[in-house]
Amino acid sequence: MNQKLEKLKKEIINKVTEMVTVLTSGFLVINFSLFTFFIEDNSRLVWTLDIAVFNLIVSTAFTLLYIIYSFYKAEINVSVKNKVEGVNKLTLDPLGYAKIFCEFKLIGKSKKFNNCFIRLSFPSWITPQVDQEPFLNFDEGKNQILIDLEKLLSRQNFNNTEGSIPIMVISNSSRYNKVFLKLEHEPTVSIYRKLLYKYKTTGMEIVNKEGES
Repeated sequence: MNQKLEKLKKEIINKVTEMVTVLTSGFLVINFSLFTFFIEDNSRLVWTLDIAVFNLIVSTAFTLLYIIYSFYKAEINVSVKNKVEGVNKLTLDPLGYAKIFCEFKLIGKSKKFNNCFIRLSFPSWITPQVDQEPFLNFDEGKNQILIDLEKLLSRQNFNNTEGSIPIMVISNSSRYNKVFLKLEHEPTVSIYRKLLYKYKTTGMEIVNKEGES
């Protein structure tokens, strides 16, 4: 479904770009004809040449703008999954434990993610455990995991990186509990970053079964 939406979005953008190119070229032909002074008594030829040249100029300008935009843009795609069942839901036994995975895909140079973090906040009835990594920080007081995106990306020699981070979740309660684990961007994404960042997160539901009395 997401792939179909992305394809539809690209088609709409292409159509809008084509329409803007034609309209802009038409405006330029009407107001700034290039060949009127060189070709006389053949308005159709002048119009055809003007349209061709202005179409080339405008489409080239759009291409250059897109290249510049692509250079500065970044993509963040993070989700939490129960890989055993392949879903974004996990059921814990009372006082039990399981492993979940924070899957990520980052596109862009590491400096674009300077001071960018993904925060996972766990409820008091869950104790999370992660491996010691330079890009991971566990705040025991707040029961939160912070993922440093810049450090995560800079450990690679590439502009793009993807993988998964294992997280052990341990239930410390024998009562029924349910929470939807959200992935939050820190700091809050500004309007400027929304223009340059494609940011998508998918959380997961964690349920703790009721223990036997």
